[in-house]
Amino acid sequence: MRFLIPSVCIVNVLAAQQPAPPTTSVNAIAVARRPIRVWTSRAIATLLAEIGPDFEQTTGYKLTITSDLPPAFVRRANAGESFDLLISMSSTVDDWIKDGRVVAGTRTNIARSGIGVEVRTGAPKPDISSVEAFKRALLNAKSIAYLRVGSGIYLAGLLERLGIADAVNAKSTRPETDIVSELVAKGEVELGVVVLTQILTTPGVDLVGPLPAEIQSYLTFTGGVSASSRDPDAAKQLLEFLAGPAAARVMRAQGMDPAAPIPVPPPGPDPWVEAERKIIRLAPSAFPSLPRAVRAELERRRCTIPQTIEIAGPHNVISGHFKNTKQVDWAVLCSRGGSSTVLVFWRGGVARVDSLGSSRDAGFLQMLGPQGIGFSRIISVASRKFILDHAREYDGPIPAEPIHDGINDAFAGKASGIAYFTGEKWIGLAGAD
Repeated sequence: MRFLIPSVCIVNVLAAQQPAPPTTSVNAIAVARRPIRVWTSRAIATLLAEIGPDFEQTTGYKLTITSDLPPAFVRRANAGESFDLLISMSSTVDDWIKDGRVVAGTRTNIARSGIGVEVRTGAPKPDISSVEAFKRALLNAKSIAYLRVGSGIYLAGLLERLGIADAVNAKSTRPETDIVSELVAKGEVELGVVVLTQILTTPGVDLVGPLPAEIQSYLTFTGGVSASSRDPDAAKQLLEFLAGPAAARVMRAQGMDPAAPIPVPPPGPDPWVEAERKIIRLAPSAFPSLPRAVRAELERRRCTIPQTIEIAGPHNVISGHFKNTKQVDWAVLCSRGGSSTVLVFWRGGVARVDSLGSSRDAGFLQMLGPQGIGFSRIISVASRKFILDHAREYDGPIPAEPIHDGINDAFAGKASGIAYFTGEKWIGLAGAD
């Protein structure tokens, strides 16, 4: 089994040195020694490091494993590199299916992992037992690291919702590669916030604990066979192996759970139609911080505010400096007739109300594991740092004038876009993909 991991390469050649049984044909040897080229997240690379040799011994196939983050895989594919199996976050695999690079019928959920906090081995562990304690721990830490993709996308939005994004990001490191735990182990940062499996499989770090249940989020790792695989049957065989009991035992030891199978809906109404019907939509009166004039206008328009099942407490009502740094404006996700629109109220008044991003609520439904189908549209304040970081990460435009806040409009766990007001009009800036 061959691992190709940024800054480290481990090659297991023992199996290749063993002579083939005398009864094996020349063609069979050639097939058996053909490697399955796996592009995978670090979480599944760690899993394969332990159970991959069993697969190789049982099947005769060799594994060549490249561990990296989604942007690096895009660069590899664009450069013409080939692979047989992609294992990454569900949203990444879905995007590759849309692009025709991965075969839709092979999409397989493998494992999921929550997010946790880590410190260097032996360092004091802060209290993160509640949302308020978690906020204090981040604010009190001298330095923090979290990723730009995967769990980092969720955390960036969470920090905005908790109102501590500017304070935390000012002392945060967001590496381009999956090395958050290594930075903590070396003492280069005090706290790491990353998926639990990385914490539990990295020497030199201690787990402080998972995020509080009210703000926890889970990353699902999904596999799919390359549309140009030279041996798709071998890749499918590896997917089946990863969904088996031997893999499940190691997953749990490494801080992951086997991905729950998508439930088969019972005969009856379409579950997606039922899920749309069950979206929780709050009245404007559920948001006492809203300016009185805004609340009255929302009621006049018969707006309700749709809620996701992933966030505790009322949300999708925000305030920020959306026009310039001198005035406070409000934005509300207003749902009417099955569609939602972001309404922007300048200075908290109703003299001018802008409408952005009108979309059907059904388009923001997704399967959320054991929770079932849920609504996942979330708006949050995009700070100056958030805008600049995402422009650099995704090669997006940067406004020329001094940067004020924007509105991050996200399909949680999948993608987002930033609406930014400049030159008396709204423009789109790079969000997360």
